[in-house]
Amino acid sequence: MMNLNDVAEQARMLAKRRGFNTDVLSTLKHCAGEVIEATEAYTQFEYVANSDRTKAKKEAMGQELADIVICALTASAELGFDIEEYIGEAMQKNARRAYETA
Repeated sequence: MMNLNDVAEQARMLAKRRGFNTDVLSTLKHCAGEVIEATEAYTQFEYVANSDRTKAKKEAMGQELADIVICALTASAELGFDIEEYIGEAMQKNARRAYETA
């Protein structure tokens, strides 16, 4: 299984090697851009008839979601967070929440 803390550090080091500013604010701004790109990819993917959905469109959406996760992991590494611990806590908290259905 993948260790997210290790992946986070690898993502941070790769970003630094590529010349990206990995301070948290810059990383979050970059992440916001990736969310916009994912939204655009999803919109293109969602409004095409099922029979016309191509593997390339699915691949594009998957890549954009991966970019968002990589940005979040980069920020967590920059902050020195144990992101696996935070994800576990968030999952437990979300499981306890009562949600109303529409």
